[in-house]
Amino acid sequence: EQALARVARGGSRPAVLFLDLDDFKTVNDGLGHAAGDRLLVEVAERLASGMREGDTLARMGGDEFAVIVEGAGDAGTAIEIAQRVRARLGQPFRHAGKEVFVHASVGVAVATRSDDRAGALLRSADAAMYTAKTRGKDRVEVYAPVMHDTALRRLALKADLERALERGELSVAYQPIVTLADPRVLGAEALLRWRHPSRGEVAPPEFIPLAEETGLIVPIGRWVLETATRAAAAWPVDGTPARLSVNVSARQLLEPEFVTSVAASLAASGLPAERLVLELTESILIGGAEPVAATLARLRELGVRLAIDDFGTGFSSLSYLSRLPIDILKVDRAFVTDLDTNRGPAVVEAVVRLAQSLGIRPVAEGIETVEQLAALRDLGVPVGQGFLFSRAVSATELGKLLGRPPTPWHSLDRPVRPRIARSAVVLPPAASA
Repeated sequence: EQALARVARGGSRPAVLFLDLDDFKTVNDGLGHAAGDRLLVEVAERLASGMREGDTLARMGGDEFAVIVEGAGDAGTAIEIAQRVRARLGQPFRHAGKEVFVHASVGVAVATRSDDRAGALLRSADAAMYTAKTRGKDRVEVYAPVMHDTALRRLALKADLERALERGELSVAYQPIVTLADPRVLGAEALLRWRHPSRGEVAPPEFIPLAEETGLIVPIGRWVLETATRAAAAWPVDGTPARLSVNVSARQLLEPEFVTSVAASLAASGLPAERLVLELTESILIGGAEPVAATLARLRELGVRLAIDDFGTGFSSLSYLSRLPIDILKVDRAFVTDLDTNRGPAVVEAVVRLAQSLGIRPVAEGIETVEQLAALRDLGVPVGQGFLFSRAVSATELGKLLGRPPTPWHSLDRPVRPRIARSAVVLPPAASA
């Protein structure tokens, strides 16, 4: 309010930066609340060291901070400071001998008129911060009026999600997972879908973060696991039994009763534990925290397989691969998309070699072209999934596809040579997992 009053007396317009640490709950839960609190103190000290004299830094609560940039005039100065803050936070913190990386999404709002209200300016910066979150995190976004409408939609969507499960609006679809050398469907990944009564299909990137934020991911995740294991148990067993992959969030994994709920779902459905693969993101495994490691060990005792999803896109240490009971490593779709670039094949090859040297099975995601398929075959990737083979289908349709070529792609059996060069490194044979 004081900064805005100075504008009324002829001063330059201030700006507000609103910062929220990305995935900090995972760090907090993984390292413990005491360590999380110490880390927040260090974050605050770094933020303060990046401020100009006369600017004001505040902790708004939790892992949210705000900065008043005095006399910004326009967004340029505020953006420059925001990027400097991100760069400072990007340097690793050290806790208990481990490196921890912290990133932030930053929203910027500049006072536009002398009669701007303080609350409205804060809300605008907050809306811009949420836009940064939805556009990939670890970035800076400047407020635009359309963001206010987005914030209102998000609020309404959050309220609707609270009732989506009880209203029967959620469902599970299954994306086939296939062998690449001779395309045959050998299993599927369970994918959550939400058909809103008035909005129609709501995209997972739009509602999954809301479920995480509100804690609804725990009951919804339990329902997905129960639904998917029942479906997979009914799939015909012809040759190698089909495997089912189910995504697990950090909040689910850190629930005290998570292992018990997995065991209960397997018992109720009759699905053998070795046919279930739980997919975890890299961020869950930060530092190999003891609670996470203990939970993974108990899951492996059940016979459940464990996979790392979106490998290479997180910021955790690679050391967990040698210490934790990981069976499958999923090559992120971004790397598959980059196969037609100069360095793309080398990146995928490095991931494949790392996995195979550790006895971990690599699986490629997001395969959309025959050229990508041919390149992955050439690089020794044994299994993959993507729209080239099939979109997600119902449980009944998936049961009909098992053990067969992913129709209508019979032409995939023809030889296809990649148009991209790769190094002359000889890969070891694929490890069984």
